[in-house]
Amino acid sequence: MDYWFHEFPNGLRLIHQGIHSNVSHLAVFIQAGSRDEKAGKEGLAHLVEHNLFKGTKKRNAFQVMNRIEAIGADFNAFTTKEETCLYASFLSSYYPRVIELFGDILLHSAFPKKEIENEKEVVLNEIASYEDDLDENILDEFENRIFDHHPLGHSILGTASSVSQLSQNDLNDFMAQSYNPSSILMISAGDIQPQLLTQIIARYFEDMPIINRSRQQNSPAVLPVFRLQQIKPNHEAYYIMGIRTVEASHPHYFALNLLNNILGGNSMTSRLNLSLREKHGLTYNIESNYTSYSDAGYLYVYFQTSPENISSATKLIQKELKTLSSKKLGYLQLSQAKRQYLGQTAIAWDIHQNRILNMGRQMLSQGRIYDPHDISLIINQITAEQLQEIAIEYLDYANFSTLMFYPDL
Repeated sequence: MDYWFHEFPNGLRLIHQGIHSNVSHLAVFIQAGSRDEKAGKEGLAHLVEHNLFKGTKKRNAFQVMNRIEAIGADFNAFTTKEETCLYASFLSSYYPRVIELFGDILLHSAFPKKEIENEKEVVLNEIASYEDDLDENILDEFENRIFDHHPLGHSILGTASSVSQLSQNDLNDFMAQSYNPSSILMISAGDIQPQLLTQIIARYFEDMPIINRSRQQNSPAVLPVFRLQQIKPNHEAYYIMGIRTVEASHPHYFALNLLNNILGGNSMTSRLNLSLREKHGLTYNIESNYTSYSDAGYLYVYFQTSPENISSATKLIQKELKTLSSKKLGYLQLSQAKRQYLGQTAIAWDIHQNRILNMGRQMLSQGRIYDPHDISLIINQITAEQLQEIAIEYLDYANFSTLMFYPDL
């Protein structure tokens, strides 16, 4: 696919893909997430994102929201471990209006103290609800432990204690340190000439000062295997097991994604779902996931079950892990797995808003864009022997750490 790449004099980057549609999409990625927070400031990146909508030097919170919602546009934002993203979908004729608002937010946010205190309460409620949600709680706890309490493992929301102490100065300092042009990537998909798009962006972002500052990034250490159990006031057991793997730019990245899809990915025909749910009825939901960052990754299996079924469930999971490691996939099995994975990829890519978000994540974590054609070329070159070698390296249960939330019976 054809893309327009442009880097502005201040270091801000733009990638644009032309599409023939009345609706266009724009995302602004800032390479600043929860891993960039200082000790004791956990939750700061997320709180900054919340307050970007709460007023600028020339607009109050209502005017910020109304500026884009008045044209029927969809406007949102999110924070991850490694980036913050603002994105919008809108009628193509409103490109200048959307870009001007993005520029106002990113260059002139005021962070009113009253709005900060209001948003802190919102986030504290969010933290409380997550702590009550054991699905979310066990994953956050496991990730924190598998990354040895490294910033990459910290909850994006922060803690009640850390968020309560954040101040207006903290928000201003974080934005000044992290929101610089060289850390910003804009992704556009829409019906606009790239030269015109470049001119509009330059008009509203050329005053953004050049800051020669790079992310101070230390990779998390790999710890010995741990087996942990915590008692929780619930009726079912929550169980997660996982192993450190590789970063998003590693040569094994796509093979690991394919292997994960076979094991417990987003389909009813995954091996774990067929075994534990469909055949044995041990759980309503079981899944595996390969999570990758710019310099680390891990693969995990997660399920819920009644306490008396824990042993049976874990034995069946170990059996599936061992099968993938010891027995090479047949031709038809591998072909079907590839078709399934590539079909899922193509369908996700066909939704333009999903596409620009995927493009941004790929650029920041992998340094390039992989469209469905690129991914198809890579996936179709993977052999059964290579997939088995990957399974041998990463699916040895002896190397899996485990965390269980056991009910307080």
